[in-house]
Amino acid sequence: LNLNFNVYPNPSNGKFIVENLNDNSYNIVIHNIFGQEVYFERDVNKLENKIDISKLSSGVYTIEIYNDSSIFTKKLIVE
Repeated sequence: LNLNFNVYPNPSNGKFIVENLNDNSYNIVIHNIFGQEVYFERDVNKLENKIDISKLSSGVYTIEIYNDSSIFTKKLIVE
């Protein structure tokens, strides 16, 4: 089972929408360029989830959206 998500807008000012194209709950973790966890949310089951990391510095982040069976990874650019 592949997880399928849209993450937009990207690049952004740090405010993103995670659009869940599946029908199962998931976890979200965002890491900065040094691999440090800067955001975590567990057991999300919304179809559209607003994420706000605008207080963090601009740069490249990695978002991982995962559940027990698979993982979806994408680069986020905060300007």
